Amino acid sequence: MTSAFVWHELKTTDLAAAKKFYAGVCGWKMEDMDMGTGPYTVLTIGERGIGGMCAFGKEDKAPPHWLSYVSVDDVDAASERAARSGGRLLAPGVSIPGVGRFSVLADPRGALICTWKGERPSAADGPFAPGAFCWNELVTTDPAAAKRFYGEVFGWGTQDSEVPGMGTYTLWKDGGEDRGGMMKKPPQAQGPDAWIPYVLAENVDGWAGRVTKGGGRLWVPPTDIPNIGRFSVCADPQGATFALYRAQAV
Repeated sequence: MTSAFVWHELKTTDLAAAKKFYAGVCGWKMEDMDMGTGPYTVLTIGERGIGGMCAFGKEDKAPPHWLSYVSVDDVDAASERAARSGGRLLAPGVSIPGVGRFSVLADPRGALICTWKGERPSAADGPFAPGAFCWNELVTTDPAAAKRFYGEVFGWGTQDSEVPGMGTYTLWKDGGEDRGGMMKKPPQAQGPDAWIPYVLAENVDGWAGRVTKGGGRLWVPPTDIPNIGRFSVCADPQGATFALYRAQAV
């Protein structure tokens, strides 16, 4: 089984405002589609679709948030593994005719993640041009439980290392590939356990300035990770969290 991040989706309370904000910050091109349940906006970099955004339905009560989709061989089998491993099935086995099948899961600490099986093979995130999603990071109160859960659901292994000023950082490993990262939630951090999608920025400081100019906020201002790169954790005007990243020049 190979499981990689392949899609990213914003659920928001104000679709028009979100489109304006992210176009200004990330430079995404956007195309509106009718999915049968309401407007859906596809996000593209160049000719490649990288994600989407849509407004909440009337029955939704969650705050605005980003969802990351992970490819699996069998959505229903992965969902069953999640349930057996202490997760919750929030939307089990939903089919999109002619497109694919997905489920929405919550891990044991409540972080949301989606499974995905397309009618056609789905490519992993990349190539990493500015504006593309380039990393996915779980911020959790229980890294040990997360290792067990995601290892069972997606078959991911882990590799721990110590990062100065940040403590233990875990890489999610899929064979020889890095699929994402995990860190223990800092005591001062606000909000629930969550997966945070990272967007590749040409200049983290400049793009962070676009965030605040567009009405968003910075949870973590532009900060260096020694010998790795520079990042900032942000929220859009409706409160959905995402991050910006730029690798250190070699």
